Amino acid sequence: MDAIKKSTSGKNESNTLPFSADIYEELLSFLSRCLLANARAATSKDDKADKATDKSPVSDDLVLLPRYIAYLRKGMSIDSTEDPLELYRKLIEEAMGSAKGSPNLHHIASLALLQLIYHSQSNLCPLYSQRIQWLQPFLYTGMKDTRELCAKILGYATAWKKEGEEPVFLDQSVIVRVVETLLGQLNEDDLNTDNPEGACNGLGYIFCRTLRVNNGQLPPHLVGFHTTLVTKLFRLIKHRNVGVAIAACRALGVVSRFAALPIADEDLEEKSSAMDTSSEGETVPSTPEKPKEEPKGSTKLTKGALIAQLVVMLKSLSTERRLAERIANTLGQICLGDPSKAVHDTIAKALLSMDSTSNEEFIFTVGEALSCITSGESSTAAYDPLVPEDEQLTDREEETEQEEAEASESHGRADSGNADKGKEIADKESEENAVVVRAMLEKIFEKLISSQANVRSSACIWLLSLVKHSRSHSLIKGNLSNIQAAFSRLLSDNNEITQEAAAKGLVLVYELGDSSTQDSLVQELVSTLSTGKAKRTEDIKLSADSEVLPEGTLGKAPEAIGGGMSTYKELCSLSSELGQPDLIYRFMSLASHHSLWNTRKGAAFAAKTLASKGGADAIKPFLPSLVPKLYRLSHDPNPRLASSMKNMLDSLCDSKKAVDENFDAVIKDLLEGVVSSVWRVREASCNALANLLQGRRWEHVY
Repeated sequence: MDAIKKSTSGKNESNTLPFSADIYEELLSFLSRCLLANARAATSKDDKADKATDKSPVSDDLVLLPRYIAYLRKGMSIDSTEDPLELYRKLIEEAMGSAKGSPNLHHIASLALLQLIYHSQSNLCPLYSQRIQWLQPFLYTGMKDTRELCAKILGYATAWKKEGEEPVFLDQSVIVRVVETLLGQLNEDDLNTDNPEGACNGLGYIFCRTLRVNNGQLPPHLVGFHTTLVTKLFRLIKHRNVGVAIAACRALGVVSRFAALPIADEDLEEKSSAMDTSSEGETVPSTPEKPKEEPKGSTKLTKGALIAQLVVMLKSLSTERRLAERIANTLGQICLGDPSKAVHDTIAKALLSMDSTSNEEFIFTVGEALSCITSGESSTAAYDPLVPEDEQLTDREEETEQEEAEASESHGRADSGNADKGKEIADKESEENAVVVRAMLEKIFEKLISSQANVRSSACIWLLSLVKHSRSHSLIKGNLSNIQAAFSRLLSDNNEITQEAAAKGLVLVYELGDSSTQDSLVQELVSTLSTGKAKRTEDIKLSADSEVLPEGTLGKAPEAIGGGMSTYKELCSLSSELGQPDLIYRFMSLASHHSLWNTRKGAAFAAKTLASKGGADAIKPFLPSLVPKLYRLSHDPNPRLASSMKNMLDSLCDSKKAVDENFDAVIKDLLEGVVSSVWRVREASCNALANLLQGRRWEHVY
């Protein structure tokens, strides 16, 4: 500690580091882990007493570190030399400011500082408002991700708000000077692309933060810059450099996140005509032409023109994948800040027409945007752009759960007069929103029965996104049975992504239901997988008792059906043999093996309870019966089925140890399978037996 104090005293004018860059990276990572360990220790020590009084600084394992940082900050002075968090902050600054540090060190330090500021806004925002000149150069140096992190820090330094108090803004002369400087750098002809890219990030988060803390309103001295900023960003989204275009598009999204864009509501109906879809939900085969270039400063920008330009770029085959994802995200953010129905309808039509792409990451982004249109601020995808990325979804889910709990507790306790008035307003809002949700579900359900595999895959991921991000909506909860029926039909799809997305959806649907709903869902799913027929679902315009699999498909060789339905029928059989039909949902949550679910967007769809340690623990009492069957199935001639079952076995236990402990039961099951009348059981048993006996001693086998 003394060495750290000494290294952080005074200014780092020589740009040297007290340690090498590699050691410094490990040091910051170690200190971060120490904070988390201390948070867990504090929670473990005081858990019982604090939970009883509801005063625990930490109550959720997912957010231990953030709450513990806020807890430690209480009552601490910024200038305290004994405050360990203050020493930690100075170490971070030293790493950021040194020219001797590596790009990775600068990134780690910037992220660490952003997290500290995010969880200590009342203390650190005023401090960094005095250090704007120190922060600005970081907008143009280092990795692109690091620049964005520094832009977020700059945003926090320009506006903040203490609980129960009025918002505080950076001194007028300072912020005006900063904004004017950055606006001057939004030059599409600048050969140094670092300048417009850094300016886009800085201005985007400055205006986003100001609008966020002031309920969508700008202070008078910034109002005049708002339209100028949007106009300049509109020109930059077509920049020849994709990095600048992405930064401009991102800035456009964050600026529109908490308030409608300050441009005219014109041309929306005219521009939306190119985005119409046919009655079957298929995209009309038309390629919209690129809007004509406007003479600079001569024509007033409208929302219709801006959205049309974004849609043209979204549909263009020449648009880079990263830019396309950013455009979809921006369109969703525009809908969050703008209550206009025309804006929402125009953007929804455009996004729903993007159903033929094979890029799953892009489809997930579109799904998040559709959820924002459907549920608005109640969607868990409607995060605050300035929140550190790792905590965005966690914070939104926690807020949603808290709101649902508070609504449940306060139900029926309101004053009768106020309750009637509030109910009238709520009913009106609910009715308007219900129309949007119902229309969105119908459009997606239509696409689920398309003859095109890509369209079905896109629609499945979009429905999965709605269930995940809009789960608190009453219409989603009221249509769980129909949504499950729709997902069940896709378990037999030839597309592996569609199959596994449908399985993820079934697990999320089960989690949303209460006990009686879950019992009903289990019965319906078991019936569907056992008979190959789905329940009657008139509400989603599907015929009664439609076959999930064409007649005779189940009798064909595994290759003929792509392995998808075989996996889920085996899971159904396993759960039925154990006398626990509801275990099929737990099996599904563990059986996915496609690499998509390991990506950032895919990982967000992991089942919260069924795929957790508690969900796996519920299956462990059945392991003696499960291990023999799963071991055989992990050697099935169908590679997809084998991979799913192997992943499932590895998720539940140490597979090697479990097989050794249940060796007698495993070998008995395999010997019975060797003489089975079903060829695939015989082949799987022979493969498994050969693998099981390899390296065994005679005494063990005998």
